Amino acid sequence: MNLHDVLTIGENITSDSPIGERVTTGLEVMLIGMSVVFGVLVLLMAILYVFKAFAVKNNKKEEPAAVEPEVKSTVSAAPAASSSDDDTVVAVATAAIAAARGESDCAFNVISIKKIVK
Repeated sequence: MNLHDVLTIGENITSDSPIGERVTTGLEVMLIGMSVVFGVLVLLMAILYVFKAFAVKNNKKEEPAAVEPEVKSTVSAAPAASSSDDDTVVAVATAAIAAARGESDCAFNVISIKKIVK
């Protein structure tokens, strides 16, 4: 099938054409239309993958791996925190994480918070 045949599909179909010819013409038009649509979708998908690859390369910053010193448990003379203080810390941490992620409501739960002493 060449370009001239594609451009002339359906030109010779009239109201008294046989049903087989009408169905064949309809299937040809449908096949060409679906091929164009899926071709464009595959092209868009390829473009998005290329953009994603460039974005990942640009966001990667090579930082030297920091060796964290071992944290030794020490007993402090500070009084134990009450449960309301813990709830406040969890609420503040959850709000900070949501703000950093650009979310208005949280899609995660903070399970525990551990203080790191440096």
